[in-house]
Amino acid sequence: MEKRELFKELVDGIDDINAFHESKITLRRYHDMPEPPIAIEPELIVKIRGKMSQGVFS
Repeated sequence: MEKRELFKELVDGIDDINAFHESKITLRRYHDMPEPPIAIEPELIVKIRGKMSQGVFS
């Protein structure tokens, strides 16, 4: 297995970002829709909070 040159990969990535901001190149974009927040019943929170210490919730 060949050893990767991580620093060179990071520098290349930063160079690509800078070129993108200067409109010299086009990079792929991904648009993810955020997950909707889950509904939690207040009773569940009270139940869980009763089992844990106060320091966890402060």
